[in-house]
Amino acid sequence: MNLEPPPPPVYVDDHVEYYVSRITALTPCGPIEHATHFKVWWRGYHEYTWEPKEHVDDTEAFECYVNTTRARALHFDIIPLAAAIPLTASIHHVSGRRR
Repeated sequence: MNLEPPPPPVYVDDHVEYYVSRITALTPCGPIEHATHFKVWWRGYHEYTWEPKEHVDDTEAFECYVNTTRARALHFDIIPLAAAIPLTASIHHVSGRRR
């Protein structure tokens, strides 16, 4: 798998943030509203980490995951339609740890 080199971290206030590539799972399984951690893939890295919801809930990757998951659930009548969550950022706070 060929990946581009990781983009440099972004410094916001007094902490380092890295770019989220995509989110592919949640735990515990069930509605997004009950999830506590999300499986996060980092732009430019081969590894993923499980991150608390508050670390990713303001990213475009989270918005995409929520919308895709809800659309899939609606198709199978699993959950009712919910309003879209307005999210704009695409970076994640990791307290200076490289991801």
